[in-house]
Amino acid sequence: MECLTIARLEVESAIKQLPEAEVRNLAKWLQEYLDEMWDRQIEADLSSGKLDRPIAQVEADIQNGNVRDSEVFCHRFATDFRTSSSP
Repeated sequence: MECLTIARLEVESAIKQLPEAEVRNLAKWLQEYLDEMWDRQIEADLSSGKLDRPIAQVEADIQNGNVRDSEVFCHRFATDFRTSSSP
């Protein structure tokens, strides 16, 4: 077993021993931590130019009217999903 796997198992075991309120606090902290990681990654990708091409494509699509109304799209998606997942 790798060290990371052992550490993960130890963390999981410790979490299982916590009272529910502490688990909820930990989950909240972890979500905030993940959100901060996401924000830092997006900022790094923006700064490096990694997102320049996709952003330019989206802006061009908007300018050329190649977009859909989000409510219409969501309604169609939900309808298609319900139809395709019916028994």
